[in-house]
Amino acid sequence: MPDTTVTIPIINGQPVSLLQDSKHALKTLQNNLFSGARLLTLGNYTMLYTTIRDLAFANGSPLYC
Repeated sequence: MPDTTVTIPIINGQPVSLLQDSKHALKTLQNNLFSGARLLTLGNYTMLYTTIRDLAFANGSPLYC
């Protein structure tokens, strides 16, 4: 099978993900992390629970309401 290319838009230096709303985004990210996969990657980066936690509690984050 050919490689799959995923394009992620960058706005003001920040990657943008289009989702319904912040609560669903957080739930989706957490569910993906606990899907049973051994390791999830996004390009050259790994996705860990601590990554989502740090994003959720960062100043100005829409993920933690």
